[in-house]
Amino acid sequence: MSSPNSDRTSITTKKLLPISIMYVEDETIILRSVSTMLKRKIKDVYIAKNGQEGLELFKKYKPNIVVTDIKMPIINGLEMIEQMKDIEPATKFVVVSAYGETNYFLRAIEIGVHGFILKPVDVNQLMEIIKDLANNILLQQEIEQKEKQRKEAEQARISTEKQYHILYENMRDGSVRTDLKGRILDCNIAFQKILGYSRDELIGKKTRSLTPQKWHDYETNIIKTQVQKQGYSELYEKEYFRKDGTVFPVECRTYLQKDEAGNMMGYWGIIRDITIRKQSEEALKKSEEKFRNLFENANDVIWISDEKGKYISVNKMFEQLLGYSKEELEGQQSIKIIANEDRKKSIENYQKALKGESVEFETSIVKKDGTERIFWIKMRPVFDGGKLLYLQGIGRDITDRKEAEKALQEQKAYFQQLFESSPEAIVVATNDSRVLQLNQTFIDMFGFSQEEAIGKNIDELIAENNYKDEAHKITQSIAEGETVRLETQRMRKDGTIIDVSILGTPIIIEGKQVAVYGIYRDITNRKQAERELKKSYERLQKLIEDTVNVLAHVVELRDPYTAGHQHNVAKLALAIANEMNLSEDKINGIRIGGTMHDIGKIKVPIKVLNKVEMLTDNEWQLIKNHPEVGYELLKDLEFPWPVADIVRQHHERFNGSGYPQGLKNEDTLIEARILAVADVVEAMANDRPYRQSLGMEIALEEIEDNKGILYDPEVVEHAVRILKDGTFKFDQKHTE
Repeated sequence: MSSPNSDRTSITTKKLLPISIMYVEDETIILRSVSTMLKRKIKDVYIAKNGQEGLELFKKYKPNIVVTDIKMPIINGLEMIEQMKDIEPATKFVVVSAYGETNYFLRAIEIGVHGFILKPVDVNQLMEIIKDLANNILLQQEIEQKEKQRKEAEQARISTEKQYHILYENMRDGSVRTDLKGRILDCNIAFQKILGYSRDELIGKKTRSLTPQKWHDYETNIIKTQVQKQGYSELYEKEYFRKDGTVFPVECRTYLQKDEAGNMMGYWGIIRDITIRKQSEEALKKSEEKFRNLFENANDVIWISDEKGKYISVNKMFEQLLGYSKEELEGQQSIKIIANEDRKKSIENYQKALKGESVEFETSIVKKDGTERIFWIKMRPVFDGGKLLYLQGIGRDITDRKEAEKALQEQKAYFQQLFESSPEAIVVATNDSRVLQLNQTFIDMFGFSQEEAIGKNIDELIAENNYKDEAHKITQSIAEGETVRLETQRMRKDGTIIDVSILGTPIIIEGKQVAVYGIYRDITNRKQAERELKKSYERLQKLIEDTVNVLAHVVELRDPYTAGHQHNVAKLALAIANEMNLSEDKINGIRIGGTMHDIGKIKVPIKVLNKVEMLTDNEWQLIKNHPEVGYELLKDLEFPWPVADIVRQHHERFNGSGYPQGLKNEDTLIEARILAVADVVEAMANDRPYRQSLGMEIALEEIEDNKGILYDPEVVEHAVRILKDGTFKFDQKHTE
C-alpha cells in the first residue's frame, strides 16, 4: 500500500477537474502511465495496486470516481465495487478490462458500473468518460448545493420568524400594531397582561379608548411632529386604563410602518409599564426630601466636601455649633477650622478617605469665637461608577463627654486608691459570688493572695462550715439587688475564726447590676470588749437584782401583804409590756420598778397600812407620800433604768389628777403608766387588809371606763386583752 503522500497528488491549476478520482490497477506500468495522465487533468488522484488497497483508500478518501481493473489479486474489481457502493452509493465507477467476455460486462451492469473501457487503455477515451461523469457529478453537486442553500435559507427564515414571534410574544415590554386610525391590529402577550385584556378583546379597539382624555392631544402632536416626519418618536410618557379601570403610567416609543411603495400603513408601538419606576422615583424624591430634612435638622454637624477638601454644603447645626455661616464655609478649605495641633492627623485621615476608606477620628475644631471644641468625626467617600463624587462627613461635639471621661478617669483613680488603701477589707465579686478583685487589707486580713482568690466563690473561701448557709443567703440577697449589713464570723486561710462586720452592696451601672461589693471590718477586739462588757453588765444586773430582792425582802419582813402586791403588780406590768412589744431595756426597768414600786410605804406605820376604818387626813397624807418617799430612797442608786422616777410616778393619772406631781399624758414615763394600770387591777382583783376582793370584772370595768381619762388608752387595751383571753394569771401564793 502506498503512503498517503504517494497515493494522492493535488495540483492547483485552473484546468484541473475539481473532483477526486481513484485508479486501481495491478499492472505497475499501466498504473504509472495512466495515473500520470490523470494527475495532469484532475485535482485529486489516488492510486492503488489491488482491490484490498483500493478499498482501504476508498474508506479514507471517498473519491467521486473510481477507475478499476477487473481481474486483480486478493479482491477483484467487481467485488471491490460492490463493497464501495455499500459505503458510498453516489460514487461513479468505470471498469477497465482486457477481457471481452460477456459475463463480466453483464455483472458490471448489474452492480451499477457507469462506464467501460478495454485495455490497452485509450487515455482520451478514458478522459471523455471521466469528463462526462465529472459533469454529472458537478451538476449534481451544484443542484444539491443549491437545494441545501434553499433549505438552509428556508430554515433560517422559519427560524427567524419563529424567533421573532417568540421575541414578540415574550417581550418584557408591550408591543402593539395599529392602523392609521389607531385601531389595534395585533399585540403581544405583554401588552395584554399590562392592560388586563385578552387578545380578542383588544383587536379592533382604538388606543385612544385605553388612554385618559388628558393625553389625547399630547400623543396626537407626537404622532404628527415626530412619528410621521422622522419615522419614530422619542421616548414619551403617558397613561393607560387597565380593564379594571385603574390608571397606570407607561413609557412609549412609536414607529411608523409603510408598505413596499412607501405609503404609510400604520403604527407600531413599544409600551413599558413604569409603575414601579414611578413609585421608585417618588420614593427617591421622598427619600431625598427626608435626607435633606435629616441633613438640615440633625443634631450633629454634617457636611459635604470635594476631593480638595473644600466645603460643598454644610447643615444648620454646623452653623449653630461653630458660629460660621454657610457663606463663610462653602467653598473654603475644611482644614482651616481644625486646631493647629490636629491638622496633620486630619489631613492623613482625609487622604485615607480619598482612597476609599471610611475613617473615624477625634479632632479639635476652632469655633468662630476662637474657642475650641473636641469633635468625633466620621468621613466616607461617595463614588459613582468608580469616580469620586464627594466626601461626606459627620461630626459630633464630644467635648462634654471627653471632660466627663477625664473626670471619670480621675474619679476611677481616686476610688481605686481608696479601694487599695482602705482600712476595710474589700472584695469585688460577680453576681454569682466569684471573686474579681481583692484589696490589700483583704489579703492581709484573710491571708489569701489575688491569685488564690480570683475566680473562687467568696463564701467557699472564707465562710466556716457552720456559717455557709448564712453566707449563701447573704450573697443571694445582694445578687438580687439588696444591701446587706450584719455582724458575723468568717475564717482566715489558716483556719482561725474572726468576728467581722459585713456590708454587702450591689454595683449598679446604667440601671443594671454588674457586680457586688463586699466590705469586711475585723471587729474581733470590739466583740471581745462587748463580751467583757456583757459579763460586767450581767454581774451588775445580778447585783441590782440582789439589791432589789434584799429591799423587797425587807418590805416582806415588815409587811408580807405589800411584798405580795408588789410581786403581782410587777408580773402584770411585765406581761403588758411584752404585749406592747416594748424594748428589753424598758421591760427590765418595769420589772425592777414594779418589784419596788411601793417601797416608800416602808415609812408608813403598819397600823395605818392595815387599818380597816376610814383613814384620817394625816394618815391619808402618809399614804400619798409613799411614791415620793420611794423616789428619795432610790434616786441616788445608779440603776441603768429610771427606777426612782417610775416609783415616783406610778400613782400619776392620764388627766393629771394623780399624785404626787399631777403629771399628764406622755409627761409620765410609759413604765409608770403601765404600773398605774397594773397597780389598780391587782389592788381591786385581790383582797386587801381592809376589804375583800372586788373581782376581776370590776377591775376591768374600772380601767375600761376610765381609759383615756385616768389611764393610758393603749396600755388599757393591751391589759384588757391579756386578762380577758386568759393568757395572764396572778400567782396564788402572793394573793392569799
